[in-house]
Amino acid sequence: MMVRTHSRTAFTLIEMLVVIAIIALLASILIPTVSRAMQRARATKCLSSLRQIGIGVANFASENQGGLPLVTNQRLGSSAEKQHWFDYLSEYVGGEGEERVDPLDRNSVFWGCPEWEGRDSAWNIPPQNGAISSTSVGYGMNLYPERPDNTNENARNDLEDDSLYSMEMIQHATARVLIGDSIDWHLVGGTNFANGHFGFAPWSPGDPRRHGRGANYLFFDLHAARLPVEKAHLYLGDPTQAGL
Repeated sequence: MMVRTHSRTAFTLIEMLVVIAIIALLASILIPTVSRAMQRARATKCLSSLRQIGIGVANFASENQGGLPLVTNQRLGSSAEKQHWFDYLSEYVGGEGEERVDPLDRNSVFWGCPEWEGRDSAWNIPPQNGAISSTSVGYGMNLYPERPDNTNENARNDLEDDSLYSMEMIQHATARVLIGDSIDWHLVGGTNFANGHFGFAPWSPGDPRRHGRGANYLFFDLHAARLPVEKAHLYLGDPTQAGL
């Protein structure tokens, strides 16, 4: 009579530790890679939104003799009551059959940067009291599009007396920023990168590190691209200083 013997296969403690070590090693390699891939995807979505806004700018210009939307209409009351550039473009960025896009809609193209969480009236980012500022859509428009030759703002006190900026008035349109990542509705760049605000005006600091070491921008020729934090301010105020 033959007696069958059964052998049991089981992990030893050492084998289990080896498996755990391999899993930990793989995780340490894959998690940063996946994280970077997700960051790139969010940055790509942001660029896509800026291009869509650019189409809205082109549509606006075609119906306004080549004019650009105002950054803001200063004639209207408080900041919250003013008309801003995204209000002017709200009728030009929607899909077919969509008459107007609500700029305050968090799902609209104006809130098109996935990295942007909004801010409140106390400038907390992200908002701490739940009340998101109505003017912080996540993008801002160049407030001085003719610098350094002309320091006039793209803002008007009276639309009946003051004409719109024309695309033809903009020098270096392929290298001058029109709209870009910002914590407020405007963008103002200078020439001094070491001013503590990466070359942006202290009262209009943009958001030049939103996507790591850079941020996304729409240019006056309506192409969109990422700019490194070291040079973004120059493409706002004087693109010739950026080495054109």
